[in-house]
Amino acid sequence: MKLTNRHHEAIQMMILDRYSRRQQSKQIAQQLGVHTMTVTAWRRDEEFKAEYEKQLSIYRNEYVLDGLVKAGIIPDDSPKYIYAFEDVFVLDRDNPRIVIDLESK
Repeated sequence: MKLTNRHHEAIQMMILDRYSRRQQSKQIAQQLGVHTMTVTAWRRDEEFKAEYEKQLSIYRNEYVLDGLVKAGIIPDDSPKYIYAFEDVFVLDRDNPRIVIDLESK
């Protein structure tokens, strides 16, 4: 499926709006003027899922970088201070936390 502006809008809403999956599909469908089953079909499409994962990764990375700037760990998140960014997300139910490893170039 070739992704359209509607698909990208739906992805943004999926990332930013915190509803249950069923509620979220309903909200997105209403806002975009499509049927809920259309949104459900989009979610199953491989190209849509890949773009969702890509956009979610970008959002997560920006969230982490903003936190590092706000904490005063780095002056800003420009290429002057960020050479590379690798994200690995692992769930540890026994010890939930966020670990950030920083390396100097």
